[in-house]
Amino acid sequence: MLSYTLPALMTIFAIVLYLFYVAPVPPTQEIQKVKLKSMTTNSFYAAVVEFSPKGALHNITHNAVEENLREYQKFTEQAKSLGADIIVFPEYGLTTIEPYNKHSLALELSQFVPDPDGLKISPCDLETNELDLRVVHKLSCLAKQNRIYLVANLIQKVIDKSEMLLFNTNVVFDRNGKVIARYRKFHLFGEIALNHTDIPDITTFITDFGVTFGVITCFDLMFRSPTVDLVRKFNVDAVVFPTAWFSELPFLTASQAQAAWAAGMKVSLLASGINNPKDGSTGTGVYQPGAFHTVMLSSSGSKLLVSKVGGSQEQSSVETSCGFKTLSENLTSYSIAALSLAGGQPRSETLCNSGFCCHVHFQLELGVEKSDDVRYSMLVLSDERLHAGQYKSKMQVCAIVACSGPEKHNCADDFSKSTFSKRVTFKYLTIEAKFSNDQVLPNTLSALNCGPLKPAYYYFTRDIGNHYSLKYIGNETGLHTFGLYSHGF
Repeated sequence: MLSYTLPALMTIFAIVLYLFYVAPVPPTQEIQKVKLKSMTTNSFYAAVVEFSPKGALHNITHNAVEENLREYQKFTEQAKSLGADIIVFPEYGLTTIEPYNKHSLALELSQFVPDPDGLKISPCDLETNELDLRVVHKLSCLAKQNRIYLVANLIQKVIDKSEMLLFNTNVVFDRNGKVIARYRKFHLFGEIALNHTDIPDITTFITDFGVTFGVITCFDLMFRSPTVDLVRKFNVDAVVFPTAWFSELPFLTASQAQAAWAAGMKVSLLASGINNPKDGSTGTGVYQPGAFHTVMLSSSGSKLLVSKVGGSQEQSSVETSCGFKTLSENLTSYSIAALSLAGGQPRSETLCNSGFCCHVHFQLELGVEKSDDVRYSMLVLSDERLHAGQYKSKMQVCAIVACSGPEKHNCADDFSKSTFSKRVTFKYLTIEAKFSNDQVLPNTLSALNCGPLKPAYYYFTRDIGNHYSLKYIGNETGLHTFGLYSHGF
């Protein structure tokens, strides 16, 4: 039951009206601190958490959610002690992913969230023990007590007329614990227990340190709306990105996709990933054009990154390791051609798919490898892809990939099946193509650490008429994926 002081009662009554109103629609803990370059003139400290939630799958309870809230408290306090202005927690970090396909469980763990456009009130100022308000209340208090902007993902319940709707929702609290923004995930990856809005939310918020943020969730990264629209139409400086990504070869492992998006969009990305490597979920970082700090873990654990965004540029930090599970893209629609390695001389090759042509200029140094044991293939695509069985996305891809064999599907095999790349060096490599759109990303992946290449290892340029090129300037072995990747346009 609730207990209130009389002065609080009228305030609570008012906020409840807004809560029920709806517009249509044991892990290890580590800390890292680095400096990164910002695209804005304002600097700030950003904290992101790779989080391994407590609570067994198939048996997630309110008690497990409370345990995870206590872990959130520890990370928030640590982030604040390191000077963080904002902290981002992952998608499904409080509940694990288990509720997204179980409506009864999702409903049980769901929360009411105040309308940020309604009363400007901090839930922390309300006295409540109601299960469907407690999580929001405690998150609000974490933000207020630590004087920090806080972004958390939860399952939001909404009463729309006589219907109960459930959303995968990011909630943003300011330093006073007020709810200043909320975003309901539009592109659901399965998640059959949840609803999505009729049209995508466009969610932004402005901080007291002069930075405008956009808000998206996980699979939304693959589509133009609302993700690219946030950057192109609303001029955000950075995007907060809670995620429970499932890594996919050869183009969409988590840190690979995050780094590519930030570099291609020329905007900062604060990505917080859920940690479950045995099922393919890991990948967290702070990314900016020209520099990033990213982690991917091969074992269960939690990690806090605190990075200064703004000021002088520092070296990128890639703390990734192989061993996480990967899915495999269906490459049937791609055109494929093995690179000719004869003589080890500089070569140029062209491959087209549906009138879209990719040009590769390269020279390999095989080292101790025999040419018959090395198989890099060009992969080219201009077609639609159906994601999650319901979302169509136009794709154009121009890339080279280390493949374990001659068939297309061999180019999406696990890293362990194409180990030759760890001993091969590209003395020269440039990929170029003329795209039909201006949403092109530099997609890179190393077999040495199963993470993206540092930006210092390549040049990514765009010329007149959407002609893009990607030039490798590193001298390390281990190149697994290197290409120009366009999706969701």
